[in-house]
Amino acid sequence: MASGPAVLELDSDIEELEGTFDVNVDEELRSDQGDVLEGEEEDPERVAREAEPFPQLFPPVRANLSAAMSKAYAKIRQDTEKDAGNLIEEGNVPGAIALYTEAMRSSGATAMMLTTRATLLLRQRRPCAAIRDCTAALRINASMVKAYRVRGAAHRKLGHWRKALRDLSEAQGLKQDMATGELQRIVAAYVAKLDGTLKRNAALRPGEGVVPSRQGAGPSAPVMHYEATSLDLKDLDKGQAVVIEGLLRAPHLNGKRGVVERSDPRPAARGRWEVELRMDNGKLEVKSLKRENIVTLNKADKAACRNWAQEERKHREERRQREEQEEQEQYRKCVEAKLCKLSVSAQTCKLLGALNPKKALSIIDKVNEASGKEVDGFLASLARRSLSESDSDDDCEEEGGGTYDPEEPPLKRQKASPPK
Repeated sequence: MASGPAVLELDSDIEELEGTFDVNVDEELRSDQGDVLEGEEEDPERVAREAEPFPQLFPPVRANLSAAMSKAYAKIRQDTEKDAGNLIEEGNVPGAIALYTEAMRSSGATAMMLTTRATLLLRQRRPCAAIRDCTAALRINASMVKAYRVRGAAHRKLGHWRKALRDLSEAQGLKQDMATGELQRIVAAYVAKLDGTLKRNAALRPGEGVVPSRQGAGPSAPVMHYEATSLDLKDLDKGQAVVIEGLLRAPHLNGKRGVVERSDPRPAARGRWEVELRMDNGKLEVKSLKRENIVTLNKADKAACRNWAQEERKHREERRQREEQEEQEQYRKCVEAKLCKLSVSAQTCKLLGALNPKKALSIIDKVNEASGKEVDGFLASLARRSLSESDSDDDCEEEGGGTYDPEEPPLKRQKASPPK
């Protein structure tokens, strides 16, 4: 059992990234005027701003990495997800945060890793640090749904109601989520109360009455009766190549490649997608995953796309070999089962065992052409012939005919070619 932050062991050929990734969040952390109702009871969910310094930021993953380097960095991220998941199960959230920080220092920051760290920071009652990480994640990927969700929840904890509504609305617009929708309705109701204190007969200024965009431009408006709109965003296509990241409860799947099958049709699985994952030894498994854990390939990253295609070809060959082995194993079991019902010698069994199981089964299926006394000799003869033909097919063709076998049934005998 781990008792402290896990130490990430790095391969010697992995470069360490230098520098920092600066993100200014002064505007995000500034309280909005009128975010507190006069005479309102103290908010039990509100969290005070933390005094701890923010975890360090590191530059995003570099573009145009070599295939080997992309694979090495992906391995670091996969191992980090797994180790961090174990620490979280043990209740060591600070250790998991340190592990993600170390991984981003070594392999570069991704939007998913920053958002995952933000989720853990919010658990530690560090909403300001969570907002900073989510803002950095959105700098890398402006459509990161989970980053909007976590940042919206962090703003709600700080009492930044309008900013919370902005982010939660953006998240719901990109991807519907039941828990996020419930929080959004609570926040929207509070914003409606805040805006209800304004003069109801005052004309709305330009920009009011609209939920701010993801850039946060323009003032927020009264939201008197907000209801989440049901959207069916088809943001993934069947057959799309993806990689899985950010799973906390199933960290062993992080880093797995997959192909999108379809949106999960089950009502209880709304917002999930069925992905056919490439598992070890050429195996395939279909999993229902949330959209934020499915990372699509960036076509501009030629090295990553090339590496994905190479791994796909390797997996396809492993699958072909495994299926071939499974098929041969099925034939072998059939051969053993049928031989148990026949009176054959150990020598004949050995001859049949030296053949391809499919060929051996086809020979055994011919026993109905021989009488009960000739079964053993009949099978031995056909097995010897098959072994001989497999070793010298060309020689048999040059000789131009078969040989007479007294043990073979008359209807199966072939007349030898007369000497010229």
